[in-house]
Amino acid sequence: MKLLREYIRSLLIETAIGRCYPHVVKMAKGSSREEFSDLTRFKVAHGRVTDKYSGESVLHAWVEKGGMVFDWQTHSTKPDGIPKDVYYDMYTPEIHNEYTAEETMVNCLKSGQAGPWTMQESVLLETAGQQLMVPAKILGSDSGEYRTEPHWQNFRKLPKEEQIAWAEEHFGGGIREPLRVRVYADGALMFSDGHHRAKAAMLLDEMIPIVISRNQLQEKSDELWEYWLDLVLQGLHPKYDLNPEGYNIRTLEDAKELTGR
Repeated sequence: MKLLREYIRSLLIETAIGRCYPHVVKMAKGSSREEFSDLTRFKVAHGRVTDKYSGESVLHAWVEKGGMVFDWQTHSTKPDGIPKDVYYDMYTPEIHNEYTAEETMVNCLKSGQAGPWTMQESVLLETAGQQLMVPAKILGSDSGEYRTEPHWQNFRKLPKEEQIAWAEEHFGGGIREPLRVRVYADGALMFSDGHHRAKAAMLLDEMIPIVISRNQLQEKSDELWEYWLDLVLQGLHPKYDLNPEGYNIRTLEDAKELTGR
């Protein structure tokens, strides 16, 4: 079971946005007469999946039927599906909308696209993928690697000049590959991979490229995200400078009250 979980995990998160919507429409077309209008027999789900290990989160579409989950990323290697309990344990799906096969076909014909079909899903899709240059010092690690990994524990014991020399060598005139960052509801900008790149830029007080995988502030409002982004671009840390108590930020007014700015 552990090997199955690791194998499925390696297939899914890399390309979860793309062909998943057309794939579930194709499956709806091929559903049986008994499945066509019965949500308990055949369910198309639109929502979000989150890798329980890396924390990476993406919008996705999948089919549930007969206790199994079917999606584009695993359809060629797991044509008979993935056990639902395994899938849900690994990705804790957050379902935004559910459709029968019939509703899937109707929505596809009416909208002229395979999905998404609601304003909420469209907005969520649009807010993902934004690329920015930000001060590295305002980022945080989702995994806590700097605190827990022996490599970084030993690194912190090095004299400051040795740390800076390492950073200058590693930074090498700039970092081109962006970090994948999630913006949480408390305003934190967190990454799971790229700790060497991030640490080098932090030590040198440099900017670093990021691509946002999910932005929970922008999902509330563009104005809230623009306000918060302006503050972090000034080098203010989301946790230490702006929101040390870690309160969830729901509105622009909440943010202004928290920061006093």
